Amino acid sequence: MTNEKMKDTALEDLGFGSRMHSKRRFINKDGSLNVERTGYSNWTLYHQLTESSWIGFFMHVVFYYVLVNSIFAMVYLLIGVESFGGIKSGSLWENFSQMFFFSVQTFTTVGYGAMSPVGMTANWVASLEALVGLLSAAVATGLLFSRFTRPKAQILYSKHAIIAPFENGNAFMIRIANTRDNKIMNLEAKISATWYEEVDGSMIRKYASLKLERDRVFLFPLSWTIVHPLNEESPFYSSGEENLRKMNVEFLVMLEGYDESYNQMIYSNTSYTCEEIIWNAKFKMMFHSDEDKGTVLELDKINDVELMDIKNDE
Repeated sequence: MTNEKMKDTALEDLGFGSRMHSKRRFINKDGSLNVERTGYSNWTLYHQLTESSWIGFFMHVVFYYVLVNSIFAMVYLLIGVESFGGIKSGSLWENFSQMFFFSVQTFTTVGYGAMSPVGMTANWVASLEALVGLLSAAVATGLLFSRFTRPKAQILYSKHAIIAPFENGNAFMIRIANTRDNKIMNLEAKISATWYEEVDGSMIRKYASLKLERDRVFLFPLSWTIVHPLNEESPFYSSGEENLRKMNVEFLVMLEGYDESYNQMIYSNTSYTCEEIIWNAKFKMMFHSDEDKGTVLELDKINDVELMDIKNDE
């Protein structure tokens, strides 16, 4: 890539700054930012419960459920088992177990009737636990609803990008598909690139938005091969594989569309490094027509490529 071509390219900063010299990728394959924050913690329970996995979410709920009931069971033990009707005094473990299950009944407002508080102290503590149980159920319901209704794009990206012949030249291509049967409308794709460039003896991180052959599809029923022509308008015009590796180029992909199921906008992003680009290849077809089923989209073939017997000129 020539310096004159670099100067003519419309550059932009994606938020990482020009002094960023890390050799690691900026955006991970799953779309998360490859940034570790230190020196200050802004942890919130809501963020933890909404962003964690489903297994992590239910583990937090079970831990809270057991912890709260155990605390109230110990409080009931301090009050004394004689303050509760239907409970027979026994060993410490037996008393704790009975108090724990009484706490569960009070916390969940089940109240089978076999156990009941006797006296003002026991009744006040049981009333407090009933309030805590109601508030906890409300919070848990809200968190569960938030997780279920949070819009999340299920976009499948090809494992590798390819550089293949395109319109008397070459083009950078990736392939995407929707793994769900929902309808995504007005899906827009943006690809930006970031690379190193030496300026006045210093390595500077550069950014550029790449012009796409098509940046929007009205419907997204099948796969979509997103194409950036490596023509004279591209910052990587006439750049070969070795040059791209030296520049440590990373292609950042951003998708935005309207999900009819969620009735909201959805977003998805990923990135491709030079090590994830296959040169002189083309994607194989991943859908075919069927007399009974109509059009069949084979998602397991999204990574299928076919190498081409073409020598790339540096």
